[in-house]
Amino acid sequence: MKKQILALLLMSLGLFAQSTVSISNPNTPPPSGYAPGATVTLNVSTDKNAPTLSGIQFNFSAPALGVSSVTAVAGPAAVAAGKSIQCSTGLTPTCIVFGFNETPITNGVIAAFTVTLGSSLPTSPIQVTLSAPIEADVNGSALAVAVVNPTLSLPVLDKCAITGDASPSPADQQVVVAAIIGKTTTPATDLNQDGATNVLDAQMVAAASINGVCTAK
Repeated sequence: MKKQILALLLMSLGLFAQSTVSISNPNTPPPSGYAPGATVTLNVSTDKNAPTLSGIQFNFSAPALGVSSVTAVAGPAAVAAGKSIQCSTGLTPTCIVFGFNETPITNGVIAAFTVTLGSSLPTSPIQVTLSAPIEADVNGSALAVAVVNPTLSLPVLDKCAITGDASPSPADQQVVVAAIIGKTTTPATDLNQDGATNVLDAQMVAAASINGVCTAK
């Protein structure tokens, strides 16, 4: 019995000693979703419990479909500890938050990413992920770390879903066809913004309902 209690105690201590990192959106997304070309700031944070945390490495990943660029700056918790951030280029960078000192990093935001959306967006939310964290203490020893909620969804504005549905459908295409036949043009039906609602717009909706990508401007 005593051995079982001791084992449970050691397991509890191990859990409490584990540091965690997470990705979050500090701002509320627009009700209709992010528009093409929008910029979204995402925070990567640590809530330790690692009082000797001095450096951290992780992977950030954004999909090519819907995202045009990703950049990062050090967050307040990292700056306060004299750390900077360096990342590889591209949409799936490996980043390191590190400084030439032994100052521990306290709880808080260690990195802020700016995700710029592309001109064409998918019809479903964009998934951004955080993975493969490695934490080092002041002596270069590894610390136990885990990712909490590794995937973050960014809702996007689907201009091809004209009727307000979750995704483009034949009903949306019929709205465009009706506008063409009725010789009327509205911002909602002029998907390519060329000043007229025509077969080009109808085909955009059809393509979006099939391949999941709305190319409306």
